[in-house]
Amino acid sequence: MKIYEREGLKIEHFGGLSDQHLGFIFDEMYDHDMYANIEVKDRDVLDIGAYYGETAVYFSKKGARRVIAIEPFQSFTLIERNADLNDCHNIIPYRYAYAAHPGSLDIQGDYVNHGATRFHEGRQYVNGTNRLSVRGITLKECVEEFDLLDAVLKMDVEGSEREGVLATDRETLRHFKQIVLEYHYIPMYEGEELDKFEAHLSDAGFNVWHFNNKAQVCM
Repeated sequence: MKIYEREGLKIEHFGGLSDQHLGFIFDEMYDHDMYANIEVKDRDVLDIGAYYGETAVYFSKKGARRVIAIEPFQSFTLIERNADLNDCHNIIPYRYAYAAHPGSLDIQGDYVNHGATRFHEGRQYVNGTNRLSVRGITLKECVEEFDLLDAVLKMDVEGSEREGVLATDRETLRHFKQIVLEYHYIPMYEGEELDKFEAHLSDAGFNVWHFNNKAQVCM
């Protein structure tokens, strides 16, 4: 185990590429102010793609009421530890995978995701004997089960955002006051598909703008 320390936060991780990837995430949070316009104080935050809980800790420190952290891979096992390390007592982790449709997904239970794994429905993510079945949870299920209203949604799911958001009805999306997500430009989905993605959010009442060349912020 290793500790990544920056901006007064401590994040325990499994080492290897995790240290570098955490550096990128902290750059986004603090150097690029990716979440500067997101108003989380006294609001629930749904953090999909929570990794080691670093953004969950960030939102907690910014005054979020609850942070519901969704992460399917091995880094999930350290989210609660990192919440304790940073004296954050309102982070609630769930070992779920974000999905467009309800169901389950078999994954490698001890796989450490370094921020580049995208789920495809119907595909198994097992290469060895440590098979783990995790629940695939939709945005609609999150809204209903976690009683979300006027909440904030943060999503970083390496390309799976497209299917999930487009499969979510507009009324469900309106349960979020603000959304910040990273949109991945997958070649087969560029052009008209990106326009469709933005239009779906706009039709739900969001003003969509691009934060940088890879992220969209919807408010």
